[in-house]
Amino acid sequence: MAKSGIDKLDDSSHYPDWAIQVEAVLEEKEVWDIVSGDEVAPATGPNSNSFKAFVKRARLAKAQIILHLAPSQLPHIRNLATAKEMWDTLAQVHKARGFGTLIAMRHKFFSMFKGDATMQQWIAYVRDHSQRLEDAGLTIQPIDLIIALTTGLGEEYTPLIISLDSTPFNELSVEKVIARLLNEELRQTSNQDWATSTPFTPTALLSRHVKKAWTNSKLPLKTVHKGSADTQSISSESHHSNKHGFTCYNCGGKGHRSRGCPSPKQRHERANLADVDVVSDTSY
Repeated sequence: MAKSGIDKLDDSSHYPDWAIQVEAVLEEKEVWDIVSGDEVAPATGPNSNSFKAFVKRARLAKAQIILHLAPSQLPHIRNLATAKEMWDTLAQVHKARGFGTLIAMRHKFFSMFKGDATMQQWIAYVRDHSQRLEDAGLTIQPIDLIIALTTGLGEEYTPLIISLDSTPFNELSVEKVIARLLNEELRQTSNQDWATSTPFTPTALLSRHVKKAWTNSKLPLKTVHKGSADTQSISSESHHSNKHGFTCYNCGGKGHRSRGCPSPKQRHERANLADVDVVSDTSY
């Protein structure tokens, strides 16, 4: 790996990827125009400052290319004088050649399968192979890219493909298809997350209704468990707040206090309690 972090070019490298990264390095060093041939040596003579500056930059361009090559590539450029010659020669050496090679590349392009890759990974993979075909001299139309993107999908994307089939041809574009593929993956992922979440049981529904009932009764909201202290507390509060739970100790009737009893005051053993408000011990 070169100092820039770019893998050095060898016989197994993907040349287009290497080339675009090294081109960026040459742009950063401000010498790419020399490599591409857009800038040539000034005609001011070898002793001029502008000519000397150009020669210095040309040497820097050659050095950057060489430093990004594996030893196996050095024979291709060893006797070349300029950075442009080096760059053009490497492109010619690594360019796909032969009719059989092109057929194999095109067949692979239309037979790729998404598998477990994410949709973003799949789109990048298809685009990468499309670029390889372009670099080999084959023209890839937008419809070719759309076919490759959709052919490699699993059965779960069949409804989407059917809907695309009903879309007018002139309204299909790579960007729109990619957007729909990404949205469909998000929808399917969301459905899977919902299906694997905690199921909504009748018990959960009952608990919600119990809480709502206590809230509507304006009583303190507590978790209700049979036989718990909280249940007894809630029952007691409910009992005291219900006026129908009172027993009159004057007449023995229900629903009113002894102090407000309409019957004449009685004289018996509980008469001394007549003015005390006591709640009956009716249990639930």
